[in-house]
Amino acid sequence: MTRAMSTVNIRFGMINIPVKLHKANKDGDVHFKNVHAVCHSPLKQKKWCEVCNREVLSTELNKGFVLAKDKIIEFSEIELEAIAMAESKHLIIEKVVEISEIPSTAYDSFYYLQPDKYAEHAYSLMAKVLMVKNKAMIGKIILRSKEHLAAIQFCNGGLLLTTLHWHDELYSIYPLLEKLETIPDEELILASMLVDRMQMPFAHESFKDTYRNKVLEVVEKKAKGELITVTEVRVEAPKQTDMMAELRRSLEIPCTVQAPQTATKA
Repeated sequence: MTRAMSTVNIRFGMINIPVKLHKANKDGDVHFKNVHAVCHSPLKQKKWCEVCNREVLSTELNKGFVLAKDKIIEFSEIELEAIAMAESKHLIIEKVVEISEIPSTAYDSFYYLQPDKYAEHAYSLMAKVLMVKNKAMIGKIILRSKEHLAAIQFCNGGLLLTTLHWHDELYSIYPLLEKLETIPDEELILASMLVDRMQMPFAHESFKDTYRNKVLEVVEKKAKGELITVTEVRVEAPKQTDMMAELRRSLEIPCTVQAPQTATKA
């Protein structure tokens, strides 16, 4: 299990629920370092002061808020922590909403909530009522010296906290849809048939990161000194097609994807 990254007290009416936050997912990407192509040595990122003409140590760093072009307001880490400290240990529930009302693009980071000591009963009650009502509780939380809007909802028997982007951080899709066309009923019927034909359980574990696996494969080959050849891939611009004909051809393709097998008890 992951180590708790923070502890917070959820306030819902007169109910207090102290919980620990655990990251609900992790970064599985393949990470690279910048390497000098001439001598093949890894590069270091240095913080350089142009006034003092030297590298700056991490202990010498402050945060600067740009007030104007030539005016920066400075804060030390201690000052920022003091500002956040009063509110950082509490998450006050301000309202309860329908989960469907939260825009999909607002979701940011996910945290499992673990009940702290003596909070198991209140935690179980909250998880149960949110499951039955299918609602989300909305409040604000401070994490890493930044205030976030947060949603708490039922998840797999417990509670999941999701930080949300603020409204002014979301782009609108409407400017991108100006050239949409009206869809003929015949095309909609065939497209619906194609969707129904491909429908099956999600089965998250059946999807694999093939790009990551290929990169690790090449890493292993390079480590053994094998020569790697790179094939150039060209992406051609799409051509205007007969949509009805494309849909019919799609429906004629044999369905090779099989639904995951479920274990049966003997």
